[in-house]
Amino acid sequence: MKATERVLVVFFALIMIVVSVGMVLSAWNMITPNDVADFMETVNGNILFAVLATVIALMLFLYSIRVMFVSTKKPTLSAALIKVSETGSIRISIDTVNTLAVKFARGVENVRDVRINTLMAEQGVDVYIRAAMTPDANVPEVSQNLQNAIKTGIEEHTGLFVKNVPVYVDNSVDTSK
Repeated sequence: MKATERVLVVFFALIMIVVSVGMVLSAWNMITPNDVADFMETVNGNILFAVLATVIALMLFLYSIRVMFVSTKKPTLSAALIKVSETGSIRISIDTVNTLAVKFARGVENVRDVRINTLMAEQGVDVYIRAAMTPDANVPEVSQNLQNAIKTGIEEHTGLFVKNVPVYVDNSVDTSK
């Protein structure tokens, strides 16, 4: 969730809390219709209050519409489709693809450590690699070996097409994070 969405959720929740408390106080006659009328007379004609009330009402309206449509969206799967058979579809989670990619990457000589991020692409997956190599490694050669090992390994073990395998060499990679 983005920061602006969090702010809107908090704002929306605060407004709902105020409305709820007002309803409870009204139900127990702690706020009477005369109190509401007195308040409205006080703020009536105040242009600043009118503008503020309009802006808040528009924000609540627009946010309510947004929430209504976001909640009806289909959830996206974090898995790639491998095969559709007579008995149903077979999917593999992105975490599983990441784990396999790490396994294949660690088998490449002169690769000290890796961090993998796999994203679903239109016709397969993209596997982004952040690798740390030994000091004596030939970076272009080891990077090419790393790309080939991951691409062929994932394609052979999962049946997924690996579209793209970019490598970013960074000797400060720490996979414990």
